[in-house]
Amino acid sequence: MRLTTEELCRKALGYEAENVWAHRLAIVGLVGAAGAFLFFAYSALTGEQPWIRASQAYLCGLLSLACAQIVRRGPRRAATGEPCVSFLVREFEGKRDVILGGRRALFLLAPPLLAGWWASHQPLPFLISGAGLVLLRFVLGKQAENITARIEALRR
Repeated sequence: MRLTTEELCRKALGYEAENVWAHRLAIVGLVGAAGAFLFFAYSALTGEQPWIRASQAYLCGLLSLACAQIVRRGPRRAATGEPCVSFLVREFEGKRDVILGGRRALFLLAPPLLAGWWASHQPLPFLISGAGLVLLRFVLGKQAENITARIEALRR
């Protein structure tokens, strides 16, 4: 299916607006995750179940770092005079990089899972969570392949 230049530019404008909203949501997520990190870190030091609270703080810290990277980069925008096709290719490459980065970062979720299993001594939630992470890794890989196919279609 071939798209006209007008349709490509309309898609590019839509993705540009989506990037602005994603950036705003990342700012809100950063503030919320940083606040939750501080709460759980304090609770781990002073409250009951320090392993559970420490693993929750760890997860909130990871979420804070992910949101901080999105905020630091800013929304992707089309440069003045840039063809719509090249912006779409750059946009899809950016999305693919984020998905592959998230796929690699899934391994960082293992320590809190182990801490939760160690604190509860129940293997079933640990096994279900581990299987969910493996499934999520597979789904993210397939999504990255689909985006790569879209990039190649745009380059033709």
